[in-house]
Amino acid sequence: MTFYLLSAPNVLSKLRSELKVALPDTTTHPSIKEMEQLAYLSAVILEGLRLSMGTSNRQTRMNPDSEMAFHDGKKEWRIPRNVELPDFPPCEIIDTHAKAHRHRSAWPPLLSISTATISPTP
Repeated sequence: MTFYLLSAPNVLSKLRSELKVALPDTTTHPSIKEMEQLAYLSAVILEGLRLSMGTSNRQTRMNPDSEMAFHDGKKEWRIPRNVELPDFPPCEIIDTHAKAHRHRSAWPPLLSISTATISPTP
């Protein structure tokens, strides 16, 4: 998120302005409820969550208690206990996830934070 805010000074400026008006006393700590009322901050956070991809490595799964069985329609596969298995196939899922979160038909202009088009959801 820091990269996108620093790449879009107008977005950062608007965010800072909202924070200065809403939280003029920097020695007090606002409540969560007060922070949730800040529309532009909320929009920036949501955009940051959309742009972030989470983990970029595959997560493994294992059953430490018993053997697992997998039926592929032709054969039954037995996986011994304590064998680590990938959660998803490699790169295809991560690549698809990245494309979905930046697809032009579903979202405003690509990396909209850099073009300052963030608008709070009513």
